[in-house]
Amino acid sequence: MLKILLADDHAIVRRGVAQLLLERGIATEVSESEAETGMQALALAARRPLDVVMLDISLPDVNGIDLLKRIKRETPRLPVLMFSMYREDQYAVRALKAGASGYLSKMADPALMIGSARSSRSRRAGST
Repeated sequence: MLKILLADDHAIVRRGVAQLLLERGIATEVSESEAETGMQALALAARRPLDVVMLDISLPDVNGIDLLKRIKRETPRLPVLMFSMYREDQYAVRALKAGASGYLSKMADPALMIGSARSSRSRRAGST
């Protein structure tokens, strides 16, 4: 079971993803690790032990790609999945070059999201 930080400026998206992850037995903790802004996400990532961050590209206070770079500087081994409404061809390559473990569209099938969260954690565990 994973400790996942969800960073998205839409509460309904955070709650829906959290519910899905909890119901499927993927996450042990999500609701206490939700961020509405980039600065909230950065603070939570710095002070809480996490397995995976799911980070929206479009946050009200900071660009998600810039935040990804900062998270990776501060916690380089923490897997970050970019989670966005934007098509892959718009941001995926930039996100991966910036250190993202993967890129998920909010239109993706829930099974893909779950598999991506699991595999991000597995890659991190394998690199320990």
